[in-house]
Amino acid sequence: MLVSVLNSYATSYNDGEYEYTLSSVGRGVNGSLLIRIKCVVATPNEAVSYASKCAVHGLVFKGAKSENNSPDETPLVEDKELSAKEVKWFDNMFQSDAYSQYIVSVSQSNMKIVKIKKRYSVDVTIAVNKSKLRKALESEGIIKRLGSVFENK
Repeated sequence: MLVSVLNSYATSYNDGEYEYTLSSVGRGVNGSLLIRIKCVVATPNEAVSYASKCAVHGLVFKGAKSENNSPDETPLVEDKELSAKEVKWFDNMFQSDAYSQYIVSVSQSNMKIVKIKKRYSVDVTIAVNKSKLRKALESEGIIKRLGSVFENK
């Protein structure tokens, strides 16, 4: 039973829990990436936190299509089944507010929140520190360090 549960996490960690569209709209300073998130929330009060969580989730597991001529962003975790330790690390990050340490800024001045029936559609641009996120995943052993292919072991 445990094996089938872990297999369901392969590159789609809690995919059904996070529903959003994500696109890359440019680069920010110090390794940050500007991500446009479109999602739906129950209340406007949760718009920023949920969109921020989706931005980090998306960069880790889905990547982002570019809205301009820059290259698409590939997911940081590609085609990898997560171990129980890795699942626990992601659970902790997404269930607490630890994911917020990778958020540089949220463009609240350009945020659009529109009521749709009993929910709210959110469209916002968020700067995510992709370099810091990558380093955290590398230090946890979830992904290999950039350049590790060229190192002698």
